[in-house]
Amino acid sequence: MGIVSIIVPVYNGGAYLDKTIKQLLKSEYEDIEIILLDDGSKDDSLYICEKNSRNDKRVKVFHHDNIGIAQTRNKGISLSTGKYICFCDQDDLIDTSMYEKLYKRIENDKSDIAICGTKKIIGDDLQEFEKFNDAILDKKDIKNKLVYSILFDGYNGYEGLDEGRIGNSIWKCMVKRDLLIKNDIEFRKFIDYEDDRTFLLEILSCACRVSLLSECLYFWRINLKSETYRRKYIINMKEKMQKYSLYEQKILTRLDIPPHILNQYFKIERCNNLVQLVDNEFGDMNGRTLKEKKRFLKQEVCSWMINDCSIFRKKLKHKLIKKKVILFLLAHNWGLGAYLFDVFYQKIRRIGLRCTAWTKIEQRASVKK
Repeated sequence: MGIVSIIVPVYNGGAYLDKTIKQLLKSEYEDIEIILLDDGSKDDSLYICEKNSRNDKRVKVFHHDNIGIAQTRNKGISLSTGKYICFCDQDDLIDTSMYEKLYKRIENDKSDIAICGTKKIIGDDLQEFEKFNDAILDKKDIKNKLVYSILFDGYNGYEGLDEGRIGNSIWKCMVKRDLLIKNDIEFRKFIDYEDDRTFLLEILSCACRVSLLSECLYFWRINLKSETYRRKYIINMKEKMQKYSLYEQKILTRLDIPPHILNQYFKIERCNNLVQLVDNEFGDMNGRTLKEKKRFLKQEVCSWMINDCSIFRKKLKHKLIKKKVILFLLAHNWGLGAYLFDVFYQKIRRIGLRCTAWTKIEQRASVKK
């Protein structure tokens, strides 16, 4: 039996943290170490971590001052002693059989990575998010079925997983620690949101074999108060995107992807970046007036690869309404319209998520009556 290290970055997670830790401790695979890394929390998160550490020696607590989630996870990797590494977010939950099943598959299949499906927690409701067929993938299938699914997520007409999508998250993965150390793989922050994606692409590009599990065993909580849903304004975002794109090209060269597919991908990625630039104007601490935002969107966004917007907007899957509308508006040089639509969409989305959660709560309350 080999130790499985579970790395949990912690920052102001007091609302759900204790429940998350206790669920991890119920794991049917017991040879685990839970590495809790407090990143300068201002609530009672550190107290919750230390309390659980006193009660179970498998819980290890480390504290540092606000170095960010990417470096916090890297610190967790360096502190880990396990043969395999997993990651868990501070407000999420697992099926208690998750690590047992991932461990058995990665060992029996002699894989570098094992991946299970995931579900979303919205209020008290569980919704399927990622679902795979049981499979063992070699180098070629890793590229065709996983990497292409990540690169062309949301677009029709590209190769990938027949049975669904693979998101950019790394919570669903069990990874050989040696794969990370030998290939110098770590979390790298270029912008603010891409560290999971880069890490996932790097481990897939270095893996010789990947096991897929059909069961959904990781439960991702939609927590509107978490850092994920707090829109932050990112300074010099366009320049940071360009640096990230150059680094991503280095990763993808390992996979021997045909030039015409890479060319298509980078055009799509520029369209995605345009949407992200519009999103960024909606972030906190922006400081620009509406007039300044209009000028920025016209000069910096609408002048940047707009011709591709019309082409690739038509290849988007129908359910991606927000991206379709924003690319349509940008293609017609309506930058301010794209921004105003984004503001409206974000508010409606948050209301929709709250309503979904409250509907489930009300349904349960009426049943109890």
